[in-house]
Amino acid sequence: MESTSRRPQGASTHLALTVAGLAGVAAVFLPFAAGVSPLQAVVDSDLWRYAAPFFLAPLIAVATRHWALFGTLGRRESMLAYIVSGASILGTLSMYAKWEYPPDGLQMQLAVALPIAVLIIGGIGLRQMRKGAGSPKEYAPALALQVAYLSNAALCLAGFYGESLFSNGWGVGAWVVIWTCLVYLGQIALARRAG
Repeated sequence: MESTSRRPQGASTHLALTVAGLAGVAAVFLPFAAGVSPLQAVVDSDLWRYAAPFFLAPLIAVATRHWALFGTLGRRESMLAYIVSGASILGTLSMYAKWEYPPDGLQMQLAVALPIAVLIIGGIGLRQMRKGAGSPKEYAPALALQVAYLSNAALCLAGFYGESLFSNGWGVGAWVVIWTCLVYLGQIALARRAG
């Protein structure tokens, strides 16, 4: 049964950011690097772990929309968000087992360090948010999904830079992922102030 929570402060702005974050859904179909989209990579036995977390975008959109409209997520939705984000984070971290250490070059060092930094900062933020009260606490399940997405995005953006067929940078899908990450960071900042 849904709780009777109020709409959080800044709900209209948050809903607009949720719509902007739907670009993350499009990123699944666009070439990220080397002309390969996350949708294509998910069927590859070696690349699926990199690609799977990008499929969190629709779940994030649903969770953030629900929070913006009702100020909370239901118990089942929250549990699902925590389970899916935990599995995604484990998938991201499992990629480190396949790499050689120490990583060669600055690019690969960033590919190792950035996702871990995102997870540490996101974990601290999630812990603080869950200890609070009101709307920010209720945003925690959506934050968990966003942290999983952001950590994987950091890994892929750092690790696959320069692997585009068309330039020395990323494919269009990577740029859409950057946009989506910026939107998620805006939503997180807005949710933290909603209390």
